[in-house]
Amino acid sequence: MLTNYCCEKIASRPANLVFSDLFFAKSSQCSVSETLVSSSCLNQILAHADSLKSCLNIYLLSLTIMEEAIEHFIDNKYRSFDALIGNNSCYIVSYHIFFLAEKMQRNKEFQDLIFSEYLRIKKLKSKVKQSLKSVNLKFPLTIQFKEFLILNELELYLNADTLFLTMCFGCTISKSMNSDNFEEIDYKKLFLKYDVKNGCSLSKKSTIKLIKHWQRIISLENVRRLQFQAEFISDDLQDWQGYIKDEFVVKDSHSRLCLPSLFSLKVIYCLLTNIPGALIGLQVNLISKSNNYLSRFTVYYEVQEDKTIKSIKQELIKSTKPTYLFSGCRSVDNPEVFQCNALRKYFSNKNLSEIIFAHEVTYPQYPKSLKVENIKYVEDKVCREISRLKKMKGYSIDDPHEFCTVHVFVDDTDTQALSIYEPPIYLPSLICEKGKQEPKN
Repeated sequence: MLTNYCCEKIASRPANLVFSDLFFAKSSQCSVSETLVSSSCLNQILAHADSLKSCLNIYLLSLTIMEEAIEHFIDNKYRSFDALIGNNSCYIVSYHIFFLAEKMQRNKEFQDLIFSEYLRIKKLKSKVKQSLKSVNLKFPLTIQFKEFLILNELELYLNADTLFLTMCFGCTISKSMNSDNFEEIDYKKLFLKYDVKNGCSLSKKSTIKLIKHWQRIISLENVRRLQFQAEFISDDLQDWQGYIKDEFVVKDSHSRLCLPSLFSLKVIYCLLTNIPGALIGLQVNLISKSNNYLSRFTVYYEVQEDKTIKSIKQELIKSTKPTYLFSGCRSVDNPEVFQCNALRKYFSNKNLSEIIFAHEVTYPQYPKSLKVENIKYVEDKVCREISRLKKMKGYSIDDPHEFCTVHVFVDDTDTQALSIYEPPIYLPSLICEKGKQEPKN
């Protein structure tokens, strides 16, 4: 992926660039095989025909997923990139997807690049399929699979953003609900879908390795991209920025990087308010005290030129736009008499930042499974802000009578407006099962 500049350290900010320039900056070119295929496959010595076919099948699977990912991105199907990484990082993945969606709408050159890469992928897929049909070599070979790709002109270099989209798409379409109604990766789902589609033989073990490899790379990209963009708005962030530096990055047992949620979300919110015209949504799922679903609505906020946000009615949004959505629950005391329109107006007049962060201060900064202590922040401004937010009641999973954030994802305004809308999250089961699992992926 972006290993040429950000695996070991954050990229330095060019002195002559401002944040808005990032929408027109070119991404680095990266090897498709070295990014999407695990090193164990790339480094495999091709001792027999089966080993070559196995590696080619994995490569073909990656290319097929990439092809579909671009199709969904072009069609504004942003929920197709709601990747399950397994380290409570939905808000970070969502920000990067949102940024790329905005880049697609603002940058004609980026649009042309995505379309041209789509055609190159389709062409390469045909060549790989042909290679699978005509494996007629003398084995054992003394070369690795990555060398075979180069020798047979099956390697391809694409921009890093396309590869990031691909991995997020792969970690989304392989999701399913478990018996407790929580999302998890279903390796068999991905295996079965593409095994039939490609007409080739894939092992379940290979797909497991592939998804775990993508989760690791996405988690790395989450951290480095966020750190890099934060450099452009350091004046806005001030004391908050220091808490997403490497000393606060934790690695889990699967080598996935984790940032402290409160501080990384603060960075993301500041980044969003640096994008004039950007839409932020608050999807409110109303539930009764007995956790029965009642209704749902979405309140939209538009970022202004002065970095403030202003509520905007959906009918005033002129065209379909990507929306960075905070989705959650509000508990209703009297389901028989509540008025949905009145609640919508109530949230439209609320301070969105306070709603989001009043919940976030109730939430562990790192996944509970890591057993890592929360950060001991010392700056006066940070301490005062967090102390004030903690005094606000009704924003926790134990008491959601104001609002409890459950999930963050990117959607488009047209999908949100559908009368028949199926949310990509487990509501209201989360509230019933509080404490059983962590809510945000």
